Amino acid sequence: MIDPKLLRQDPAAVAKALARRGFEMDLAHYTALEQRRREVQVETESLRAQKKLRSKAIGKAKAAGEDAAPLMQEVAALGKNLDELEATLTEVQSELTDFELHLPNLLQVSVPEGLSEDANVEVRRHGEPREFEYEPLDHVDLGQRLQGMDFEAAARVTGSRFVTLRG
Repeated sequence: MIDPKLLRQDPAAVAKALARRGFEMDLAHYTALEQRRREVQVETESLRAQKKLRSKAIGKAKAAGEDAAPLMQEVAALGKNLDELEATLTEVQSELTDFELHLPNLLQVSVPEGLSEDANVEVRRHGEPREFEYEPLDHVDLGQRLQGMDFEAAARVTGSRFVTLRG
């Protein structure tokens, strides 16, 4: 997952880095979501502060023997508005998180440009590849021939891409 702080600080650079991977990030959608999250979060925090101040004023009014009913009604109204804003904030944050979770990881700077493994570059080679007098088999064919790997049984039990081992 991409660091949310990096994404907030420079979404254009992240979009450019993702383009190297062949992924097109909807920068306008992300920017709109992040702007909405900020606005709602600031409004929510402001409303919480107002509610806290009014609640303290209720305590002072009661201690002074004054009628606190109007302040209590005001705090109740603020609480209702605050609940609505918190629900909106949760919804926006959820949408933003969903957007971020669907972004692929960033490529390391040293990774060559390209959309497939054909663009990969061989960096180094250790030793020489062996020459065989016969056609070598891969591990799947060998496992099945030696009756040590059973892909059909694994597919019945767990689904594809699993194997059961025997012996």
